[in-house]
Amino acid sequence: MTCEVRREDIELLEKLSEGAESVVYSAVFNGQNVAAKRYKIRTSADLERFRKELDILKKLEHPNVVSLLGAKQTPPDRLVVMPLAESNLAQEIHETGWRPSWGDVLCTAKNIGSGLDHLHALGVVHCDLKPANVLLFQGRQRPVITDMGISELAEVLDAARGDRSSLLQGVSKPSGGFHKRRMAGTLEYMAPEVLLKEPQSFASDVYAWAVVVNELATATVPFSDCTKDNPACHTVLEMGYGRAELAAAVASEGLRPLLRGDTPPALASLLEACWRLDPRERPTVRQALQELDAMDLPSTLSAPRTSITKPKPSEAEQVVDAHHHASGVGLPNGPKAFSKPAISRSGMSAGVYDTPGSRGEDRMEDRHLLVESLGSGGPLLLGVFDGHRGEEAAAHMAERLEAELSAALQLGPPDQALARAFAVLDESFARLQDAAWSEKVTRMGADAAGLRTHFPGCTALAALIFPGEICIANAGDCRAVLCRAGKAVQVTRDHTLADDEERQRVAAAGGRVSWKVDGWRVGPAAIQVSRSIGDHDLRDQGLTPEPEVSNLQITDADEFLVVASDGLFDVLNNDEVVGLVHDTVKDPKMCGQRLATEALTRGSNDNVTVGVVFLKPVSTLESIYSSGQQKYAITPTLYGTRQEMLAAYSRGAAADEMRDMCY
Repeated sequence: MTCEVRREDIELLEKLSEGAESVVYSAVFNGQNVAAKRYKIRTSADLERFRKELDILKKLEHPNVVSLLGAKQTPPDRLVVMPLAESNLAQEIHETGWRPSWGDVLCTAKNIGSGLDHLHALGVVHCDLKPANVLLFQGRQRPVITDMGISELAEVLDAARGDRSSLLQGVSKPSGGFHKRRMAGTLEYMAPEVLLKEPQSFASDVYAWAVVVNELATATVPFSDCTKDNPACHTVLEMGYGRAELAAAVASEGLRPLLRGDTPPALASLLEACWRLDPRERPTVRQALQELDAMDLPSTLSAPRTSITKPKPSEAEQVVDAHHHASGVGLPNGPKAFSKPAISRSGMSAGVYDTPGSRGEDRMEDRHLLVESLGSGGPLLLGVFDGHRGEEAAAHMAERLEAELSAALQLGPPDQALARAFAVLDESFARLQDAAWSEKVTRMGADAAGLRTHFPGCTALAALIFPGEICIANAGDCRAVLCRAGKAVQVTRDHTLADDEERQRVAAAGGRVSWKVDGWRVGPAAIQVSRSIGDHDLRDQGLTPEPEVSNLQITDADEFLVVASDGLFDVLNNDEVVGLVHDTVKDPKMCGQRLATEALTRGSNDNVTVGVVFLKPVSTLESIYSSGQQKYAITPTLYGTRQEMLAAYSRGAAADEMRDMCY
């Protein structure tokens, strides 16, 4: 019988975690240290969810499944009380650096499987099994499955599956209500059929269990070591899967987590069986436990983990659209965009628009900076930073350039200040990265930490715009284009190895330059750019953070400046960029959005960031056609709107127009 918790009997202490549906605290209950999960009850559906989870918790009685110590079922604070764990499996693997022997892997897999078997025997599907939901007690000896927040009774899920079968036969009209309520979980651990919007099942739990076991053995987040067959990425280390891409690959291409090269054959065979495409072909958790009992695994874990084999993908039985998968797991159906309000100063107006594009929000590595006035009455500052191998370097520049540049301007002219700021920020980023690595080695130990492989970088372009003058610093392949007398003028140079001068400079500095599929690249990371912030593992390859700085006098013929990442210029040339701004309402945000949208429409597969600065007063009300003439030349787009408009002008009078002219 559940112990009813009175408010005065429990003291909530430190917040341990918070999600959309609940908050977990460390607490003291009847003199015992416990964990208290307080629910966020806003709707009747939230109340139903609390009662369902409580009903499941009341049934549980197994050493490897969380136990219920008490519950408060009355408002305002509905909560459940459970034992307080020392850690969880995710923390031990990825933060503490636990590298278990094969015997420990086997023992932990059995314990987690035993707890899962108990849930299945009670008719409960967990629906979100992952290392973060496996608590550890008694050191690491007793793993305990927790978090029944989205768990469901198998009979309910089976009924939903039957309803879906009827829908496919045209018996009734789909509503999607059940799926929207129940389609939850963590992408890396979700079975293919779940990504295809089938309800969860015992078989999908078995799939997740096998992913957890492999993560314990490899100490690698699932799929983080998988790469796409796309050699045109900016670096060979930049070919990981975005969220939508990963969902598509798992569901329709047979992608599965990578096994260690020295995984015992019997264990490898079992894990691959648990990952079969057809859930009916997977073993039950009880059958998996029986196979584990028959195994005799080596007692020690080989190191280092550098030998990885990729299982052959099973032939998919159906091909689905990536966007279809994405919508099924709460992923964006299309690129999510971000924009900030435009700013206006001294007749100038500026705005920035950025979007992760087809890569997905989780792989948004671009950052930008827009400051109306640097210091008191200072210049407008616009910066675009295109990250690669991670967003850290770009974020560092976006967060710290304003302060560093303000200080540098006190010491010298703008061109020197920009060069100094780039150099100082590159050095400070290197120190931060070194400190983070040292902390990881101290925390996890050198063996568990392994080789240092994470060296993020970014290309950077910053423009200081004064009345009558522009000062631009560029390191990499972001680009600035000026509209002068209606024509496009590129005012920066792309620092890539396609540039003969840059390629010769890198080679002279000792860089190993080679042709890779689509262009020149340098170093083991096969990076395309020749200048960047970060990328400190490639400094002996000739990469430099030193920007090219230029000063440009603003004339009466100068209309606007476009600063953008290469995601824009990969698919649009300079003339098209200027032409599309001409063809857009003269609001800098809208112009940036128009350019980014056109880039995505033309197939840009990169993040896209576009900043637009109008250098003189403009109006959103503009006459572009009068007296039979156009103000701007045509810039064709995939939509062809202006071309259609011209065709409309050239056609003869319609019948109703003829009647209107006849009295």
